[in-house]
Amino acid sequence: MFVTKTLNTEDTDEVKILTIWESEDSFNNWLNSDVFKEAHKNVRLKSDDDGQQSPILSNKVFKYDIGYHYQK
Repeated sequence: MFVTKTLNTEDTDEVKILTIWESEDSFNNWLNSDVFKEAHKNVRLKSDDDGQQSPILSNKVFKYDIGYHYQK
């Protein structure tokens, strides 16, 4: 897993998480697992109407194919 923070953003911190999976099925199995649900049970977006503030403005999941991998 890689966690990146975009440089030179003024009003917000943009954080991106990159994980690499053996297959899309492996990712989907994790996404639907109890482990995922437990780890993310307290995550909420700023727009939630529960009266509590959240630092998370939004989130999106993007999927990519690795076209080339170089390791020194």
